[in-house]
Amino acid sequence: MKIKLGLLVIMVISAALLFAQGNNPAVPITPGESHNASLGQGAEHWYSFTIDSFGNLEMWTESAIDTMLWLFSEDMQEIAFDDDSGKDFNAHLIEFVTPGTYYILVKGYSDHSGPYTLHCEVYFIPQH
Repeated sequence: MKIKLGLLVIMVISAALLFAQGNNPAVPITPGESHNASLGQGAEHWYSFTIDSFGNLEMWTESAIDTMLWLFSEDMQEIAFDDDSGKDFNAHLIEFVTPGTYYILVKGYSDHSGPYTLHCEVYFIPQH
């Protein structure tokens, strides 16, 4: 487990440096839409979205490979992580979110590679 944590720290630091230099590797997505992609061996895919209201975020992957999901704040602080809460070793997260920009990281467990679908939904909470 220490190796995975170390690799995650390196990935987040690398991404944070890219973001700080204006080289944003994240693909913008819109909550409510699905995104199809394919992970190469050892690859990581970054996504971003911005919301302007409070809500519950639900995101999950559908794939024949074992996927992992991370959710990060705009300043690259890890908010949540999941590996196998979804069906067939897929990742599934539910998290309360506030207005702002968020980043999603999708990776295959170990060196798993192959196609996946990322689903991202935000269920907005009415403000009174």
